[in-house]
Amino acid sequence: MAWLTKKRCTNPRTGRKSTYYSLCWRDGRKTRTRGLGHVDRTAAQKAKALLEAHVVAGLPLPAPTPSPEPSGPQVMTLSELFDEFLPTVSLHKAASTARHAKTSAKPLNRFMGRTPIDEIDYRRLNGFLSWRCKTVRTRTAQIDLRALRQALIYAKRCGLLERLPEFPIVRITDAKPHVWLTAEQTVRLLDALRPLASQPDVTRGNPPINRDRLSFLAILMAVNTGMRKGEILSRGWEDVSWDRAHNGVLLIGPKPAADFQVKTRRSRVIPLTPELAEALRAEHELVGEPARGWIFPSPKDPSKPRKNFIKALRRACATAGLEPIHPHALRHTWASRLAMAGVDRQTLMVLGGWKDGRMLDEVYAH
Repeated sequence: MAWLTKKRCTNPRTGRKSTYYSLCWRDGRKTRTRGLGHVDRTAAQKAKALLEAHVVAGLPLPAPTPSPEPSGPQVMTLSELFDEFLPTVSLHKAASTARHAKTSAKPLNRFMGRTPIDEIDYRRLNGFLSWRCKTVRTRTAQIDLRALRQALIYAKRCGLLERLPEFPIVRITDAKPHVWLTAEQTVRLLDALRPLASQPDVTRGNPPINRDRLSFLAILMAVNTGMRKGEILSRGWEDVSWDRAHNGVLLIGPKPAADFQVKTRRSRVIPLTPELAEALRAEHELVGEPARGWIFPSPKDPSKPRKNFIKALRRACATAGLEPIHPHALRHTWASRLAMAGVDRQTLMVLGGWKDGRMLDEVYAH
């Protein structure tokens, strides 16, 4: 009795192509058509069912209620922009970057989600900064503004925005100092983690073992290579190359099986220190020689890697008499000690996987 037709054309509200639905029906020998606009399929099906109900009941056809078309293209709101921007972040960026972008989108949508993106200016951004800093640290507000800037850059590349607004300067007034360990503290931490010779040669079981050899190996790898936590736990034995360099190297790259992407999207090669190479060889001999396997398998499902080693690190800090630290502090420790030892800036950038030396200048080169 009635049917729907659709075509792809430019939506004047957003300025982008989308599906345009039309409702068609037979009126005697003529075919009538009524445009429904850029609606979703569910709304088009409801309009079709309403028309058929009027025809069956013998009622006059419902009067068309077309929505007035705007005179010119309208820019989407910030909430609509994030709906398009966040999936691209999840697809092309690291998992942590996508997670932070989703977290920052919530307060931004709450404050100005209905604001068209071409109306976002310095005054609105400064108002958001003042509102946000009442409940969170200034560092968190800075991260939120950075996510907003990336979303607006995406809109400009898509032709939805002519120019970027001016962003206010965020003064970090409550940032916590970056923690790093001295050589003595590092030795005490590793001694508190090192497996004892008298304990059984297992990492888990009943009764539980206090010193897990894999936790010790992960923290030893962080101290000797400066790798991020996700880079460490996503490594497999195929990433270790024993015949390169003097003690071997470790390849750092994306791992689709572990849903891991390098933060800078650049693969790199890190040489192994003698202590780390010896610990890796001992672990490799202990587990055998699998064709493909994780260096740090999950205790519940060995086909997947571990998720964290924070609990073991906190227990070791308590045993060694140190303040609790985050795993990223081990990366600070590695970079700081190399910088103080005289390693040049470019080498640190290559080994640590930084795109520029700003973090080295501000954080690591004490």
